[in-house]
Amino acid sequence: MKNFIIYTLLSSFAIGSFAIIDTLFYLKMGLDWHAIALLASALNITVLIAELPTGILADKVGVFKSVLIGTLLRATACFCYVMDFPHHFYIASILAGIGIAFLSGSMNAGIIKLKSTLKEHATTEKLFANIRYHKSVATLLGGVVGFYLFKIQMTYAWILAGVFLLISSFFLVPLIKAFNFNNSNTTTLLSFGEISWHYVKTPIFWACVLFSISAVAPMLSWQVLFHEFDNGLLLGFLLLNTATLLSSIWLKKYTIRPAVEYGVIILNLIALFFMPLLKNNIIMLALLLFFHVFCHSASSTFIFAKFHDQIDDLHRNGLESLSSALDGVLLMPIYAITAYFLNQGNQFLAFMPSVIIGGLVLILYVVSHQRRVV
Repeated sequence: MKNFIIYTLLSSFAIGSFAIIDTLFYLKMGLDWHAIALLASALNITVLIAELPTGILADKVGVFKSVLIGTLLRATACFCYVMDFPHHFYIASILAGIGIAFLSGSMNAGIIKLKSTLKEHATTEKLFANIRYHKSVATLLGGVVGFYLFKIQMTYAWILAGVFLLISSFFLVPLIKAFNFNNSNTTTLLSFGEISWHYVKTPIFWACVLFSISAVAPMLSWQVLFHEFDNGLLLGFLLLNTATLLSSIWLKKYTIRPAVEYGVIILNLIALFFMPLLKNNIIMLALLLFFHVFCHSASSTFIFAKFHDQIDDLHRNGLESLSSALDGVLLMPIYAITAYFLNQGNQFLAFMPSVIIGGLVLILYVVSHQRRVV
């Protein structure tokens, strides 16, 4: 677990260093919201195409090899974003998409794999919260560094991210050796389709699919909303990651009842609804962003922990990759709709798809407590 935590700290620092400035970086490079949405679509189409093959491959070769490949691809993408050659943004987005596809199912599967090495019993929810805690601390530090590097030279944050991702990959090597993978998995795309159909019919699966889509509007627009205020970008990023950090501490310390989980998801919906209405008040905007990220981060842990507790280990990567692939399909029209309203300057309508989808996630999650996968 120690090597995985070090990997998480270094890679999260890397992601944080450009997560604070990526949208502004695109805008300063001359892209408009439509072009940014096209890049996001290119990334998500790549993820969509690569999700199932990389997930099944990870089940065959081992989760930590899959994490290593994904990390190296994301490092390469960081360098491509700042290099000047034809179509470099799209090439970087495609590399990042393949890297994300390798990582998407493997990260959570890796945590489950390491669960067996712990001397003390811990629930999946608390293990996820523990990793999210380390991730949040490192992302917070990376964002602060990336923000100041961006002010010096806008490409420095991407370069720093690429270097730290490369360094983090060295800490995966001991895990690959420790979990020397003996391939007894004979899953093919055809047989995986038969296996996955059992899970596709469950509400918790669709809650996982729709969950990320419910955060499209704030994910696309928070940097611009906060950038209008003095030091607003740094304030927004600090609030965002502090909220994630506090939610992980809360989940680590307490056992949360289902009724409280439902309440957290409802608070997230309220924050999403009012965020565009109160965009001109920095204090209210900051509070709403804080509540949104706190509740979204906590909800992510609830939902994905429940999902992983209900699937078999042999097909864990592939099933999470399938949920991510379907997520990618649905993200594309939501990105397009949200970007359209952002280009029109209508923040309220831009946020409405996220609110509606968040409501569907709540319904599916409530139903999943009455219908357990068997």
